[in-house]
Amino acid sequence: MSQPLKCIECGVQPIRLLKMGPTMPEQVKEMFTPIHEDIQKITKDLGRSITFQARQRANLFMGLTKKERHFDRLREAHNEQKAKKDNYKKQLETAYELLQAKDLEISALKSSLTVAQQATPLFTQAPPPPQPSMKSADTMTTPSMIRIFSDSMYNRTPKSDKTEKKKRISEIPAFLRFTTPANPPHMFPHLAKLEAAKKSAQHSQ
Repeated sequence: MSQPLKCIECGVQPIRLLKMGPTMPEQVKEMFTPIHEDIQKITKDLGRSITFQARQRANLFMGLTKKERHFDRLREAHNEQKAKKDNYKKQLETAYELLQAKDLEISALKSSLTVAQQATPLFTQAPPPPQPSMKSADTMTTPSMIRIFSDSMYNRTPKSDKTEKKKRISEIPAFLRFTTPANPPHMFPHLAKLEAAKKSAQHSQ
C-alpha cells in the first residue's frame, strides 16, 4: 500500500482537506495570498481591457464613417465622369456621322466637277508678254545721279585775315589783354596808371 501524503509545512499525516474561506485556520490563511488583492488586480486589468476595446471600437467606427463618406464622394465623382464620358461619346458619334456626310458631299462635288471639266473644252493660254530688255549702265546714267562739288566747299581762311586778326589783338591795351571775367581791370590799378601815362606821353608828342 502507498504511504499517505504528508504535509510539508506542519508534517501532519495524512493531509486534511479544508474548505477555503474565512473559517480557515490562521496558519492555513498565511499560506495563501489574500483573495481581495487578486480580485482588485483582475478588476483593474479587466477595466483597462474594456477601456482599450471601447476606444478601439470608437476609432473603428470613426474610420468606417470617414471611409463611407469618402466612398460616397468617389461614387458621385465616378457617376459624374461617366455621364460626361457618355455625353462626349454621343457628341463624337454625331461628329463622325456629320464627317461622313461631308465626305460624301465632297465626293459628289468632285465627281460633278470632273464631269464638267471633261465636257468643257480647254482654252489655249495666251503667250506671256515680252519682258523689257535690260539697259546698259551708260544709258541708265542720268544728270541727277552726277554730283558736282565746288571749290567753295574747301575754301580756307586767307592769310590776310590772320594778319588783320593779329593786328587787332595788338591794339588791345595790355590791362585788357590779360584780364578775364575772374580778374577784372579794377583789380590791377597799376596797369591802368601805366596806360594813362602812355596816353599822356603820346598827346605831349
